[in-house]
Formats: sequence, structure tokens, C-alpha cells
Amino acid sequence: MIRQLTVYHPFKGFEDQLRDDLNGIVSTHGQLIITDKPPQKTYWAQNIWFDAQKVSIDSIGKAVSILKNMQRSWYPYSHTCHRRIALIQEKLPRLEKKRRKYLEKIPKSAL
Repeated sequence: MIRQLTVYHPFKGFEDQLRDDLNGIVSTHGQLIITDKPPQKTYWAQNIWFDAQKVSIDSIGKAVSILKNMQRSWYPYSHTCHRRIALIQEKLPRLEKKRRKYLEKIPKSAL
């Protein structure tokens, strides 16, 4: 089952202010605050993940399959189950991290 969510990563020390700003909080996951509402205006989040998805998985193989279908449109946030996430990442194609120079133009192509 896939649910569409908005995820907020608060500035350190401003977690309570962010919670007060947001409507529709369904859970927290480590530092992340998760809502089932469209993105909301707030000054207390250092990063907002639009159209985030929470995916229920039964196995590492199923996780690998789902993430391969997403291609590069995902990021592992390891609050718990660190070894499980490492096993999943080992089975996925490696992506080269490109170093960017300061003030370098942002590429217009998709990820």
C-alpha cells in the first residue's frame, strides 16, 4: 500500500514550533514530521519532501524491486533498521555522486 504524504525536516531545536504550524500530522519518524496534507507554509522546516510515499514491504527483495521502479527518485532515511537499509542499497545499482562546484549551474535534466 502506498500513501502520498508530505514530510518536514525541522531545524534543530524548532521541532515544537514546526509541530504547532502543521495540520494533519500522522506520525513522526526520527526527526521527520509526516502529514497527510498538501505542503503547508512554514518557516521551521529546513527541508520539505513533497509527494513523499510510505511503502509497506515484506522483504528486502520487494523493497529492491519497488525502489528500482522509482529509479533515482528516492532517498534512504535511516532512523532505525540501519542494516536492513544497507542490505537493500547493496542490491541496487550504484549511483555516482557528482561533486558540484560552488555556484555551478543546476542541470535542467531530470534526476
